[in-house]
Amino acid sequence: MAGGYTSRSSRAAPAKVLLRGFDPGALKKYSEAFHKKEKSVRDMAESLQREAPDPQTRVLAGEFAAARAAMGNKYASALEAFTEAKGLNPRPHRLR
Repeated sequence: MAGGYTSRSSRAAPAKVLLRGFDPGALKKYSEAFHKKEKSVRDMAESLQREAPDPQTRVLAGEFAAARAAMGNKYASALEAFTEAKGLNPRPHRLR
């Protein structure tokens, strides 16, 4: 099972998409970083699920993988809407 340190920038990719997503280049860069990290986490959870010697650890890894997949699907849907809006909120909130 592979694991290790992740850079701060890879952990911050979702926030950077929101902060810098109005720029098409930044949107692409940080979206790709998120998807790369998402795949890495999914692969690690699947590996743990297969290789852990403890049955309870395998069950917990499966539950984690399912929850992470659900979160990833919701994020992907939100990212699609964000991308279609070109990184802009179609209904900006007004300050009073």
